[in-house]
Parts: sequence; structure tokens; C-alpha cells
Amino acid sequence: MQSRVGGNSGVAVLASRRAGRDNGGVAHIIPDQPRSAAMPAGLAGILEALHQTGPERITLDRREFAFIQAARVLGATWDQIADALGHGDPQQRYGELRERFAPPDLDGT
Repeated sequence: MQSRVGGNSGVAVLASRRAGRDNGGVAHIIPDQPRSAAMPAGLAGILEALHQTGPERITLDRREFAFIQAARVLGATWDQIADALGHGDPQQRYGELRERFAPPDLDGT
């Protein structure tokens, strides 16, 4: 979806909302010119591949969340999980994933 901003400003706003994708309301400013003239050969395919990484990233994040949960249930320490993930703060990462994917607590806590 494209819409003009400010009359003859020569700028179009691309809302970037495609089926199944929400960019959180962030608009991207792009030059107001035909896409075919602005895109070098192969760029359209690369941009489409980038678009496809969104759903793949969500799937991987959900798997990571489930694996961290399973590791903790089975007694893994945060240090062991950090070594497995290859970064130093798995508790922070787990908290971020939990906010995105865990169902709300039934008791409201």
C-alpha cells in the first residue's frame, strides 16, 4: 500500500503490510519513482527473500524458546544453555522469547 506525503514532495510512503506480516506500523520512506527503473537486476528477488525470512525467524524463535524451556525442565543451568546458544545471556533471551510466545498465566501473575 502506497500513499503520498506532503503534496509534491516526490516521496511515497510504503506501509509494507503484506498478508501475514505486520511491521508494527513502521512506514518506510522510498523515492517516488517506478520500481523497475530503481531496482538493479536481481534486487526484487533478494527483497522477496528478505520478506520470507520473517516467518522463518518466528519459527526459529519459537523452537529456541521451546528448547530453552525443555533444557531448564531437564536441569540445564543457564551457563550450559549459554554455551549451547553461543552467547552470554540466555536468561535475557529467554525473557524476550517468553514475552512473545508464552501464554499468559491463568492467575494473572
